[in-house]
Amino acid sequence: MTAPQDLAALDGRQLVRLLSRPASGLAGLSGGEWLAVAELLALRLSDDQEPFSAADWEAASAAVDYVLAGAETAGAVRHDESVIRRLNLSAAVLRRASPRGDIPLLNPDGMVGLFAETVPMSAQRARSLAADWRSLGVADMRSLRLVRNLVMPVLLVSHLISEENAVAEMGQWEEVLPLLP
Repeated sequence: MTAPQDLAALDGRQLVRLLSRPASGLAGLSGGEWLAVAELLALRLSDDQEPFSAADWEAASAAVDYVLAGAETAGAVRHDESVIRRLNLSAAVLRRASPRGDIPLLNPDGMVGLFAETVPMSAQRARSLAADWRSLGVADMRSLRLVRNLVMPVLLVSHLISEENAVAEMGQWEEVLPLLP
């Protein structure tokens, strides 16, 4: 088994190559170790000092899928938290790489789809709840926080979204964002 501290010595391309293969030797990691690997991978992918090719980004996308699935399986993160990490990482790497519809990590329209699958309520419902969020119960407050964490990275790349309906929907979310706790 590969130890997380051994991975820290790898550069971004080496780390991506290792993690994009399912038999990377990480299967026995604890939840905290999976999170450490996820953080290391995010750091390496966000580093604009190392140029990545399209093949590197494809491997990076597979590596992100593998690591976040491992963290979910180990119980380190819930699915919605994994989605938030994925959306934030996509927003970060889209500052250094061009959008590509065929690579999930670099696909702004795919980010909108993932957001839509995960967000627990409509923009109208969020607006309604947010109007008086201080009087809400804990569960509703957490739902609004989840919405905020999901919508922020998508709005960061909203200028890259190509589907008109998605642009309009994200416009609604952009109006709701300042109201959220």
